Formats: sequence, C-alpha cells, structure tokens
Amino acid sequence: MIVVFFVVRRISLVCSSSSRERTCALIVGGLPLQSQAVDLKYRPDIVICTPGRMIDHLHNTMSVDLDDVEVVILDEADRLMDLGFVDEVGFLLVIDG
Repeated sequence: MIVVFFVVRRISLVCSSSSRERTCALIVGGLPLQSQAVDLKYRPDIVICTPGRMIDHLHNTMSVDLDDVEVVILDEADRLMDLGFVDEVGFLLVIDG
C-alpha cells in the first residue's frame, strides 16, 4: 500500500481521480466516514489522504491500520510542517514504522 498525505483536500480530490490501474481510496475531511472506512477495509493499493482524517480513522475505525504500508509520500512536506501538522505526521510515521 502507498499512502500519500496532502495538505489540502482539493488537491487530494484531483489526484485520486487520476488513478486508473490501481485501487485507490480518498480519505479526507468533508466526505462520509463510513464510506471511507469501507474503502480502507478492502486494502486499496493507494490511499490519498489528509493527516487529520487518517488519524481519525486510526482512532475510530476498527479495521484500519497501517500495517501494509510500503511507501509514504508527503506532498509539500514543508507546507505540512508550516501549517502545524508536525505532530500529526510524526504520529503517522511512528505508527507506520
């Protein structure tokens, strides 16, 4: 599984719609948690998400973990840090590692 963290939900939407050959889940705020939980349950090849929503699922959705993650991509990592996502990204990387 590849996990791609984006700063902005709008960018996540565009990137998730361009994946055709692999299964993809879009995990961002503003979309229903239940349908996202179902998507994650089936272990998609690529997960495109925002850090906060992924943490929400890790804490509140029983079938979600990061055990199958092989690659983590931090899109605009400097901006993630500048916007105050240091703790969230650190948490996600420790859970994955």
